[in-house]
Amino acid sequence: MRFSIKTVVVAVLMAALAMSHFVLQAKLRMQIRAFEEKEEERESLEDPLERQLVDSLTTGDLLGTNPYYMILVDKVVTPANPEMFNGWAKMLAELDDSSPSAFVDCEFHLFRFREGRDYTIFAVIVREDRCVKVMWIGAEIKPV
Repeated sequence: MRFSIKTVVVAVLMAALAMSHFVLQAKLRMQIRAFEEKEEERESLEDPLERQLVDSLTTGDLLGTNPYYMILVDKVVTPANPEMFNGWAKMLAELDDSSPSAFVDCEFHLFRFREGRDYTIFAVIVREDRCVKVMWIGAEIKPV
């Protein structure tokens, strides 16, 4: 069997292309793995910091003095979004044995942080940049 030079060149180029594709895929997988490892490390450092922050909050604390506070907050619910705010106010009022009208001029800062495989959810009730109350809302328990 005779092969023309064009056939040999095309075969070599196809082999080189296949090898370069394999190498690029391997590099991409390594970059993705490195990114995921860094993300897990960042989360493992952030979760204890967030837990310490929530544990250290007491009534009357000025939240603007802590530079990490707003970075760690997952969600802020304000009266500017009445539907969501009223839902949260009603739920927090039930947990606190008070009325939703007690939270009219407040904001709810929500924290969701990991404890092992599970998540714990807290709400910090804020009025005029001061902590009014820290409330445990619930937990998300992941199956094993």
